[in-house]
Order: sequence, then structure tokens, then C-alpha cells
Amino acid sequence: MSDNKSNSTNLGLWAAFGAQHSLLGFVLVFGVFVNLLVLTGPIFALQVYDRVLSSRSEETLVALVILVGFLFLVMGILDHTRKRIAARIGERIVSRIEEQIFDSALVRKSLPGQSRTQAFSDLETLRQFFASPVFIALLDLPWLPIFIFGISLFHPALGWLSAIGALILFLPGVWNLLLRGSGLPRDTEEYQKAQEWAQIALTDPDVTHGIHLKSTVFPKWQTYRDIARTEALKMQDSRTKLVSISQTLRMFLQSAIIAMAAYLVIQGQLTAGAIIAATVLLSRALGPLDLIGQNTLALKSQFGAWRRLSTILTETPVFDRSTYPPLSGANILIDQVTIFPPGARRAGIRMVNFNLRPGQAVGVIGPTAAGKSTLVKAIIGHWPVAGGQIRIGGMPIDQANPDELSDYIGYLPQKLTFLSGTIAQNISRFQTGANAAMLTATRNTGAHEMIISLAAGYETKLGPEASLLPGGLIQRIGLTRAIFGNHKLLIFDEPSNNLDTDGMQMLQELIFSATATGKSVVVCSQRPAAITNCAGSVANFCQMIAKCSTFGSPG
Repeated sequence: MSDNKSNSTNLGLWAAFGAQHSLLGFVLVFGVFVNLLVLTGPIFALQVYDRVLSSRSEETLVALVILVGFLFLVMGILDHTRKRIAARIGERIVSRIEEQIFDSALVRKSLPGQSRTQAFSDLETLRQFFASPVFIALLDLPWLPIFIFGISLFHPALGWLSAIGALILFLPGVWNLLLRGSGLPRDTEEYQKAQEWAQIALTDPDVTHGIHLKSTVFPKWQTYRDIARTEALKMQDSRTKLVSISQTLRMFLQSAIIAMAAYLVIQGQLTAGAIIAATVLLSRALGPLDLIGQNTLALKSQFGAWRRLSTILTETPVFDRSTYPPLSGANILIDQVTIFPPGARRAGIRMVNFNLRPGQAVGVIGPTAAGKSTLVKAIIGHWPVAGGQIRIGGMPIDQANPDELSDYIGYLPQKLTFLSGTIAQNISRFQTGANAAMLTATRNTGAHEMIISLAAGYETKLGPEASLLPGGLIQRIGLTRAIFGNHKLLIFDEPSNNLDTDGMQMLQELIFSATATGKSVVVCSQRPAAITNCAGSVANFCQMIAKCSTFGSPG
């Protein structure tokens, strides 16, 4: 995308967070009032012990209870409001960046060693963090020294004891954050290996039973699973130990404050009400610290999610689609193109040339792993070009509007996948009001009669259940989806898969019909019969060099 830098910007995660400054301001302001109203409890305790009990005034007690009840009600409303606003901050940040993350995931899923769903899990982790008590606790943490200062106003010794105790309580939480590993089996490398072995058996249960794979897969799965659980258990023990230490120290600190305050009362340096007031203030001061300590795992997950999302956002620019020049015509130019599959050190194809004009078809034939699909993925803009140039509709592929490009190209992949939905929804790409165009497309591929013979017809569910349909029908549905719409360029990768003699005849008629209406067609196949209706062919398409013939009009 280097040629289109003027149309792109990098939306960082901090920028998305900063855009919510107004909502964050409300959260901080409400937090100030909430934490100030926390002083209601200590002040109430002082008044009851030092005034009400000494004066035995019931009227004063009733007035104090009414006032305290009102102040706590206001505090509760403000606290609930700031938590709701904090949750909206997370929702807005995710809404602002999710399209950019989705676009990146479409590219990154083809790279080796990268999880296809990690980015989406990170988005949910980010959203949940702002709605969690941990985020509010982090905002309340700066009030810790303020509350400790308030305790010191009763007596400096109480303040010093509270400060030293808070520092000691802070250490287990930091240690917990620094520990590697989450303590969950699913986050270990062995667990991922166990899942891979389980997936081998679950991908096609018929094959697993047919060749008795269970006796091989189950021991492997069980071994990796047991190792993962053992490692996770050790990490859980370490984290639980630190949490227990922190909780024990906190309870001891609260008792120590009471003991020291009682001693000061005995010495005549403190009033009895200050014992309760200091205890309440200390509890409030240590509350955020204790909450963060108990949720260090969630906080660590949030740090990891933030780091990964920031990297993705930095590497994936946002393009202003309104500034793209329009595509024109149905021509495609492949000029000295060299392509490296993502993660590969060897080029999939080198120095490929051909020029395809409207109304022409080209057939690319070669053995498995010759680079046919590599070329196709570069033409549709999925894989980058390492050298040379691909121009579609007069525009370099890396400068074309992705939305317009998807309407411009009709694509049949070598490996068919469908979304969870009906046959009609998958063919029409979930568009509404497209029944007439869909029926025309299914009749052109000969799929209509086969579909209506099914019990549910066009309402037959695809997705996970697609394997229950005949392979020939699945291939025709894929072809129908590829030609559905007003595409100017059709790309078929191994279109003859699972097609019988009638299907091959349909394919030849489909190619001829498309070129007759001015469309350009690229057909990649191992079978020469699949490209007999192409005006030109790229024969013996090998991994290093591809030679092209001169193209003429079809027929």
C-alpha cells in the first residue's frame, strides 16, 4: 500500500482512547465526588462516638442517620453512573477500531503461526476491561496516599503504619504481574498441541473411524493435555499463594491499626471514634489495591491485548475510500510479477507476464504446487506482489478501492467454504431482494434443478453442514456464488473439482458466455479439459518461470 500513503492514516489505540476524553473526564469527575463522599463513613463514626454517645442525644443521631443516608445514596448513584460511562468508553473504542482489526485479521490469518481469532479475542478483552471493576480501581488508586494522609491527621503513627502496610501489600501484586503464564491450561503451548491433535480426529470423524486413528490421536492428545494441566496447576499454585499472602497481610494490617489506635486512646492521644474512622479510611484506601491484586491475571491479559492490538493498528493503515480513483474496463495486466507466499523464502512464481482484455479468457494449467493459486491470490489482492505490477481496470492492485475490487471480481477459490446460512443467502452474499439474479445464476451453472430437489430447497443450511451435500452440488454452488453479480472479471481456481461430464460442459459454456458479454476470465486448473474454451493458455506453469501465449478473441 505504499503508493497510496496519501489516502491512509494509522489509527493508534492511544488515539482511539484519547478520542473518548470527554467521557473519561466525566468518569474522573464523578470519581472525585465518590471518593470524597467515602469520608461520610469516618466522619459519621467520629460524630457518633464523640458527640452522640457523650450527649445521649437521640435527635442528633436521627439527623446524622438521615444525612448519611442521603450522602450514601448520592455516592451510590454517582458510582453507578461512572461505571456505566466507563463501560461505554470500552464500547466506543472497540467500535472505532474493530473494522481496522477485522481488515488486518483477513490478511494475518494466512500468515504462519498467527491465531485467526486472537485479534477478536483481544477486542473483547479490551471491551470487558473498561466495564470491569479493575478499571475503576486503577482510577481510584491515586486516592490511596490521600486517604493515608487523612489517617495521619488522627495521629502520625497511624499514617506511617498505613503507608508501610500499603507498600508491603503492593509487593505481592507486582510479583503476581511479573509471573509468566496465566495459570490457565488453554494458554500453554502443550494445550495448543493437544487441540491440534483433537482437531485431526474431529475434522472428519468418518476418516478417523475408517482408518482407526483414535488409537494414535487419543494418546497424543492425552499426553499434551496432561502436561498442560500440570504446568497450569503449578502456575495457579504460585498465583494463589501470592493472593493469600496479600489477603492475610491486609487483615493483619487492619487489626494492627485498631490495636495502635486503641493504644493511643489509652494514652489519651486519640478519641474512641477515631478507631472506627481510621479503620474505615484504611479499608477504603486499600480497597482498590486489594481488588487489583486479586485480578492481576485479568490485568495482565489486558496489557497483552492492548500491546497486540496496538501493533496491529500501527501496521494496518486506515484508507480513505472516498479518494480512490474508479476502476474502468475489464482488462488485467500482469507485468513481470514475482510473488512470495506469506512466510515463504522461495518465490511461488517469478517474472510472470500476460495481458487480458475484455472478452478474453486465459487458462493457467500446471501440476500441484506450481503456483497457480499463488497468482490468483495476488490478483484478488490477498497476497502482496514482491516484484512487478498487477493492474486491474487500469489501476494498480495495491491502489484499488477494496470495496470496489470485491464487486469487480467474481472469485471461485480452490477450497470452498460457506458462511452459516442457507444456500440462497450464501449465493447472494446475504443480500436482500436479489432472488431474480440468484435464480439466473443458478440456472447458468445447472445448480437450480439440483437445489430444488433437496428437501429444503434453497433454504438448505450450509456452513458446517455443507459436507452433507454432494461434492458436485457444492462445486456448482461455489461457481454460482462467483458469477452472481455484475462482475467484470471472473477468476476460477480449479473449477472442475467434483464436476462430472455434464458439469465440465456447463463450465465450458459458462466461460464462453462470460467472454461473449465482455467479461474477462482467468481459469486455473490441473486438467486441460477445464481450459479448452479459453482463447489463450499459460501452459506448463511452473514455480520459477511462466511463459504466456499471445491472446486472441474467444472462438
